[in-house]
Amino acid sequence: MTFSLWDPPLPVVPISSISTDKDRLIGGRCWDLPAVQQALADGSLSIELTTTATEGAAYLGWRSSDVALFLKSLKTYHYINSQWCMPPADGNHFKPLQSDAYQMGFSRIQGVENPRLEPYLYIKWGVRERAAVVMVFSFHESTR
Repeated sequence: MTFSLWDPPLPVVPISSISTDKDRLIGGRCWDLPAVQQALADGSLSIELTTTATEGAAYLGWRSSDVALFLKSLKTYHYINSQWCMPPADGNHFKPLQSDAYQMGFSRIQGVENPRLEPYLYIKWGVRERAAVVMVFSFHESTR
């Protein structure tokens, strides 16, 4: 099964030379959120947090399972934008991976969306389909 909605053209300059998120933007959602969530639910995809995402979750006092529940609770209307990201060296042979960013108010205790809880939480993720992994690049309080 493929989770990709489209295959955007690779950036013309190396990701390592791009200094701002704005310069890494992609023109539309890249991943089929409901299909990814279903695959997470049935166990055919797992979640891997990058170092940055792990640090953000730890700062918030969240475990990986909390981040997984947050991701499974997202709706397409929480979408913000899409960006190119670099997975860890062993994750994608240094090739950029398209990622989608979402934000949502969320009650970790109840495990449900709560739009009144601010600041909203921000997550940026992509799918490494060969490895059957959702790669979470960022997880932190939103700055918007």
